[in-house]
Amino acid sequence: MSRRRVLRAVLAALVAGVLLAPAVANAATLYSIESLSMGFVLDATGAGVVTETRTIATRDLFDYFYWYFDGGSYDSFEVLGVARGNGTPYTRTYDPNSKNTQPIGTYYVETDDDTVYVYVYRPVNYATETYVLTYRIGGLVRRYTDGALFTDWYVGNWGTPTKTFTGSVTPPAPVAPAGMIARTSGLPAANTTVDANGVVAVTGADIPHTTAVKGRVSYPASAFAGLPLRVAAASIARSPSGANLSYRRRSGVARYTLKATLKGPAGYPMASQRLLLQSSTNGRTGWKTVATLKTNSKGQASKSFKVTKARTVYYRWYSPGRSGAYLKVATSKQKVTVR
Repeated sequence: MSRRRVLRAVLAALVAGVLLAPAVANAATLYSIESLSMGFVLDATGAGVVTETRTIATRDLFDYFYWYFDGGSYDSFEVLGVARGNGTPYTRTYDPNSKNTQPIGTYYVETDDDTVYVYVYRPVNYATETYVLTYRIGGLVRRYTDGALFTDWYVGNWGTPTKTFTGSVTPPAPVAPAGMIARTSGLPAANTTVDANGVVAVTGADIPHTTAVKGRVSYPASAFAGLPLRVAAASIARSPSGANLSYRRRSGVARYTLKATLKGPAGYPMASQRLLLQSSTNGRTGWKTVATLKTNSKGQASKSFKVTKARTVYYRWYSPGRSGAYLKVATSKQKVTVR
């Protein structure tokens, strides 16, 4: 059969990362997602094997679909296999010459920096078919030094609605449900349950194409006993950076501005985060918050002062942190003298 249309439909799902899936033009008229099932089976190292089963009805001629995974917040990503819904496996091809024209019944994996593409080559016909994609993600469960222990999952936007969704998260050993919290957002008609062994089940229906489905499962501290701690340390750079600053009053007034930039564990500026400026009269005790600020898009915050009397004050910038994201952090003291 000749290829009347060579159109790449982006069908995407991501776990523990950020996925951006552009919608295919007029996707709803070209194909529909009848159902999507995501199964996460976790192990004691915090890694997880994900089985994604997706049933797609096509109303145009496609010679392949591709998934892509992007984010970089996981430790590793490995594609384990692709199969039809009846269990027949696709054969992985390693021929990079033309990823657009590979044999039917094969799949090709391409890595570009932090992005992994999985191309699945199919007959060019009108059909309803089920695809099963299996992959392993390292670092799916994370234990932070502030006590947070959880796994995040995220299924991104598609160019067409999904009629039904089911998902499950299975721990490596039974976990008492009393110590767990499972949340889901962006899933219409959502129903989330936790059974006696700590297995989380999620169902939903009629997911709009503009909706991203997110979930988080928090575990008690005793779960995943062998999981290493992750020090999610933020950092604050202040300006001026000196330990001792001096300002002279002119016409009875001294003016100065203290600035800070908050960066996350990966070194990127953190926007819309609380940043506190605190003061002390001796630089050791009695720290009081003089300004509670929110960082801008570049992770920056500032506070200006107008002082009319001679004084010496110690300042420090302080971030209270955010559970499971980054730890609290403070700068060293900074002595500001007004003469």
